[in-house]
Amino acid sequence: MIDYDPDQLLYEIKVLKKKVAIFGFSTEGLILYEVLKKKNIPVEYFIDEKKSIIDFNIKKIKIYSLSDLDDQDKNIIIFLGTKYVNSVFEKLKNFNFNHIYDDYKIFKLINDYKDINIPEFNFKIDKEKIYRNIKLYELNSLRENKLRLANKNKINQLVKFQEKLLINNVDIVVTERCSMKCLHCSNMMQYYEKPKNSSFSLLLNSIKKLMSAADKISELRVIGGEPFMNKDISKIINFLLSFNNFDVIIVYTNANIIPKGDNLICLKNPKVKIHITDYSSTGAVNIKKFIPEKLNQFVNVMKENKINFSIEKVINWLDMGMDKLEKYDENPSQLQKKFIECCGNDIFTLLEGKLYKCPVSAHGDNLNFFSSNKDFINFNDDSLNPNNLKDKLKIFYNNDKYVKACSYCKGRSYDNKEIPAGEQTKEVIKYL
Repeated sequence: MIDYDPDQLLYEIKVLKKKVAIFGFSTEGLILYEVLKKKNIPVEYFIDEKKSIIDFNIKKIKIYSLSDLDDQDKNIIIFLGTKYVNSVFEKLKNFNFNHIYDDYKIFKLINDYKDINIPEFNFKIDKEKIYRNIKLYELNSLRENKLRLANKNKINQLVKFQEKLLINNVDIVVTERCSMKCLHCSNMMQYYEKPKNSSFSLLLNSIKKLMSAADKISELRVIGGEPFMNKDISKIINFLLSFNNFDVIIVYTNANIIPKGDNLICLKNPKVKIHITDYSSTGAVNIKKFIPEKLNQFVNVMKENKINFSIEKVINWLDMGMDKLEKYDENPSQLQKKFIECCGNDIFTLLEGKLYKCPVSAHGDNLNFFSSNKDFINFNDDSLNPNNLKDKLKIFYNNDKYVKACSYCKGRSYDNKEIPAGEQTKEVIKYL
C-alpha cells in the first residue's frame, strides 16, 4: 500500500488529469465517491465482484468485475473503498495495478459532515452514520498497520505500536433469545435449544473490567438474539452510559419488539443509536408475516420519541456455513489466511464473562461445540488484576493468529458467496 499526502495526491490528480477508480460499490466506496466529487475529481468507474452489484443497472457509471480489468489502464489511481483491504490489495496487484491507495486519509479531509444523497445510485446516508463509518475506517487503518507488523511476528512491536488500547467495537451479548430463527445467523442463535438472557451480574462485572482497561472503544454494540427480549436492557444501557471512554452505544434490533417504559426512555440519550435490520424484503416474511407492520410501528415510536435510528435493508448475507456447522479439513496456513481476510476478526464479543475475538468463537464455546482457553479473556480469572489486564488485552487484541472457531466457519472474506438473508428455520439446528 502506498503511503501518501492526501492534499498532494489530489492536487496531482487534478493538475496531471489522472484517472481515478474506486474499488467497492459499498457504503464506504460511495462516501468516497461523494468526497471526490466535492473535490471536483471525477470517478471513471467502480470495481466490485459481488454479482448482485455487477447486475445492478446503473447508467451513470460503469461497474467492472476483476475479470474485466485486463484491458484497463494500469496507471489509473485506485482508492480502496472496502473493509477487505488486504485481500483486495493483493488481487489488484495481481492485475498489475501499481497506484493503489486506502481511503482513510481522504476521509480525514472532511471537516463538515452532511447527509449524502446520490439519486443516480439510489443511495442515501445521514451525517451521523457517515461519522460512525469514518471513525471505524480510521480504526481499521490502524489495524492494517498492526497486521503489517503481525505478518513479521513482532508482537512486542505490536504492543508498543498501540500504546493505548483502542478497540473498534465490542458486541455485548445481552440475550440468546430472539424473535426470529434465521437459518444462517452468524451469531448462531439457531443452535440454542433453551436460550436465556445473559447473567446480569456477570455481564455488568465484565463490562466494568473491560471499560477500566480500555482507553477508547468506538462502538459498544448491544446485541442478542434480539436485545429487547431482555427486559433488563435499560439497566444494561444505563450502566454503559456511566462510562465516558466510548463514542457511541448501538442497539441492534430486528424491530419485532417495541420497547416501552424505561427500556424506551434510556434510548433517548444522544449517545445511544438504534440500528434496525429490515427483513421486510427477505423470505422471513413468509413465516413472520408481521415483520413489515412491526417495522413501521417501531420506526414511528422512534420518531415520536426523537430517538436516533438508522435502517439497513438486508437482501443477502455472506455464506459463513452457519446453517450446517462442520469442521473443515484445513491446514494452519489456510486457517491463518481465512482469519486475516475475515472482516469479523476483530469484532470483540463479550459473552457470559468472556471476551472473544469473534461471534462464532464466542457462541461455539458457549454452546460447548468447541473451545480453547487461548481464544478468550476470562474476566473471572483470579489472576487478572488492574495492573496486568490492560497488557493482556493489548496482546490478545493485537495477536492476529487464527482461533479454533476458524476450523468450523467459512470466514467472512471478500470471496465468500452471497446467500439470501433472513431465511427462517422452524427447528433448532443440531450440531452433529
